Amino acid sequence: MQRKIIATGKTGTIGKYLGESASGLELNLLKVSECKVDLSESTIIHLASVVEPREIQNNRSLAEAVNVDGTLQLAEKALADGCTRFVFASTGHVYASTNTAIKEFGSISPTSEYAQQKREAEIGLLKIFSKDLSRLLIMRIFSVIGLSMKEYTLGGTANRILRGEKNIFIRNSSDVRDFMTPEQVASSLLEVSKKEIISEPILNLCTGKPSTVEHAVRKLLGEQSKMDLDSFFLPGISKTPSLVGDNSLLRKYITIESKF
Repeated sequence: MQRKIIATGKTGTIGKYLGESASGLELNLLKVSECKVDLSESTIIHLASVVEPREIQNNRSLAEAVNVDGTLQLAEKALADGCTRFVFASTGHVYASTNTAIKEFGSISPTSEYAQQKREAEIGLLKIFSKDLSRLLIMRIFSVIGLSMKEYTLGGTANRILRGEKNIFIRNSSDVRDFMTPEQVASSLLEVSKKEIISEPILNLCTGKPSTVEHAVRKLLGEQSKMDLDSFFLPGISKTPSLVGDNSLLRKYITIESKF
């Protein structure tokens, strides 16, 4: 029997690529108790969150109320309703930076406030589903890049370059990441969500292929940009010089190829 898939955040960066395979769940994560939708026999893909760094910094309590408290309240409702599986979109940025490919049991050291909130939500979810972990799947999504993304993201910056804007600089362009497009992430989440059995409660959603920030942006722009891109990149590394995932567990269920 085909799984019924319901997703939050369907208008967001990743959610908009889920298409008709997932129906949207519109709810206020600050008022989950007001949600009257029956989530029984459904797989929930939870994407909705406060993401923008400036928005989180300006109102940490609101971001935490959405990203942590709202997530846990939704999970409790889903479990009480009798959901089939709760798929939580976390981030690979919960891991500590390392030069080797990171496995799911890798060292945890969130690299941003957003990643810290995702980690807090993970801990809470593992407690909520502790008696039946088969209903929980935490997907740690590594770096996402695409021209359709918000302007504050790397993909958004690349799009601004493509539009011909001046005085744009991509700092720490020597950083190494594990890049996927939003479309890849969405299709992978759908594939995993349709699997009858997932043995692990946590999976890395990544390609396992390292790419520098500069290489990924050049690849993303490709032949669409005929301009000299050299002046846009400022070489150097950040406090997180390398985050690349090991996707050997993911490959037990689906395949994902790097476009970068």
